[in-house]
Amino acid sequence: MKTQLLYKAIFVLFLMPTLVLGNDFHDKWKGKYTKEKKINKEYDVNSDATLKINNSYGNLDISTWDENRIVIEVTITTNGNNEEKVQKRLDEITVNFSASEEWVAAETRFSKNKSNSWWNWAKSSNVSMKVNYLVKMPMTNNVNLSNDYGAINLGKLEGKATINCDYGKVTTDELMADDNVLTFDYTNNSYFAYVKSGKVNADYSSYTIEKTKNLDINADYT
Repeated sequence: MKTQLLYKAIFVLFLMPTLVLGNDFHDKWKGKYTKEKKINKEYDVNSDATLKINNSYGNLDISTWDENRIVIEVTITTNGNNEEKVQKRLDEITVNFSASEEWVAAETRFSKNKSNSWWNWAKSSNVSMKVNYLVKMPMTNNVNLSNDYGAINLGKLEGKATINCDYGKVTTDELMADDNVLTFDYTNNSYFAYVKSGKVNADYSSYTIEKTKNLDINADYT
């Protein structure tokens, strides 16, 4: 099983240049055409609300403040040499939002008719893409964040953090709550300034936890 996982990691890393590298270094995209659209949302929430984001192929940059509002800006960018395909890809990428005073959820959707799996996207049309979230949220809220092929950057948080990241990087300031859950595979140089308590599940990753009180760490090839 471990050998199979390692082969999978190598295979995915071989395919990543058009997916991940295209996202992180989009200024170096060599396609003739670039298309972009932005989505802006703002929600009033309770002080103990939960923010949930499910994304791929981009970054989650989340800062915290003392206002009971969640403000989200999503920037979606596509690039390639066929203008029609670049525009089509841009049109296919959407974000589904739902919200109440208790929670806000955002899920990136890549097509109405196709699976969201990286395999289908890797095979299709040679169009690079990037979906970046810029978020401001209450420091006292909870988060449930999932991001593949990109980074998660999170400011100081007093609520509970549940974080999942594959093929990317996680950076956080202080996580002040108990029972945080941090899960990441195939990530590099992740950094956590402080984690009060919780569980870390990490495979094929390098990371630093600067300070903690009580952590349960389950790590393989890390």
